[in-house]
Amino acid sequence: MATKTTISGFETIRVKFDKNTEAFHVMYLKSHSVREENKHTPNGRTLFVLNVPPYCSKAALRNVFAGCGAIQNIHIQKQPGPVTEKKKSFFNLEDKTIGFKGAYVVFKKESSLQKALQLSSEIRYFSTEDKPIETGINKWCKEYASNYPNATKLQKEIDQFMEEFDKKKEEVFNPLSGSALSVK
Repeated sequence: MATKTTISGFETIRVKFDKNTEAFHVMYLKSHSVREENKHTPNGRTLFVLNVPPYCSKAALRNVFAGCGAIQNIHIQKQPGPVTEKKKSFFNLEDKTIGFKGAYVVFKKESSLQKALQLSSEIRYFSTEDKPIETGINKWCKEYASNYPNATKLQKEIDQFMEEFDKKKEEVFNPLSGSALSVK
């Protein structure tokens, strides 16, 4: 059993894709702490993870850290930085980051963060028997299908947007004078 290693303030954990994989990968963990707190990555509950491999998804990270406690959210980014809220849409480019990444794992409890930082040197797995990660042709088919949104749901989103647009347009336009209101 390998000993636990700390490098430049980062704890290290070894991960493999699954139990059949020979090679392991090392990820670096640290408690996320910044002066200007972000509501998406609260201090005391957020684990900062570096060297996340290109094939790693939110589901894979969830498998690695699930034993530490309940996970509220996972944010994967190309580079470390503030996490911003992304509006859900049919044209969402989330999880399209190519190459090695950084991640923020937000736990529901502070104690879960401490458990993650104290993980032993035991190897963790991205894909498990009870929660496998899709690969190969199954993954490609799912990604291809996700590029074509459900027409009914898309039309509903368009109708909702246009309804909100029309309401805002009516607020700005003064029907009594026949001209737009001016802001001074």
